[in-house]
Amino acid sequence: RSGERLQLNEQVPEELAPLVAEINHLGQQIESVLERARNSAGDLGHALKTPLAVIESRLESLSGQLPQSDWQELQAQVQSIRAQLERTLQRARLAPDQARGQRFAPGADLTALVQTLESLYPNGPQIQLQGELSGSWPFDREDLLELLGNLLDNACKWARAEVRVAWHLRADQLDLEVADDGPGIAPAECDQVLGRGARLDQQAPGHGLGLAIVRDTVATYQGTLALEQAPEGGLLVRISLPLQRRRGSA
Repeated sequence: RSGERLQLNEQVPEELAPLVAEINHLGQQIESVLERARNSAGDLGHALKTPLAVIESRLESLSGQLPQSDWQELQAQVQSIRAQLERTLQRARLAPDQARGQRFAPGADLTALVQTLESLYPNGPQIQLQGELSGSWPFDREDLLELLGNLLDNACKWARAEVRVAWHLRADQLDLEVADDGPGIAPAECDQVLGRGARLDQQAPGHGLGLAIVRDTVATYQGTLALEQAPEGGLLVRISLPLQRRRGSA
């Protein structure tokens, strides 16, 4: 339950030994399947980057030869493929050492994530952590790495000098805040940004894909997500994740 081990102790009464052995065997099979799936997804993403770039270049050269409606439809489909590849590769880039079943430990995992982002943005903003670093959060480590990785990556792209991460683990929920001192988002555009694949800035990687991934993760945990103006002047993302999911929900 805590995610600190993947196998049950097999030193049990004889009557329970077959059941415990079967549970352990099933756990090993599931972990193996998940590991192969993660590796395959990352390998596929890298393998498709080059041919997709060739297709994009060729399609651009045909813009004056194809009917405009046909060209726009093909362009939209290629962009959709590109967005899915970016999601897979971003996940591998921000959290390369993931392990299904482990719980998120802010002292180790959040600190390592910040170090990764500082190496990706050597001239980027200072990332401030405000919260208790000891202990662990009762959520899957991989899910929290993806959620926080996307929020911090997004904030580092837009911040001028500062990114702030604050959290508080309550008895019934985890409250998270990620804020930056960048240009922020107009209130009327917040719903647009949370739509899958939507971007306000089509010339550079923007808010859309990362926040859509965050939205999906929050929905999985039946939490809440809000976009506001940060005291620093940029975007403030507020998230609350209940520690227990409601009955009757996936």
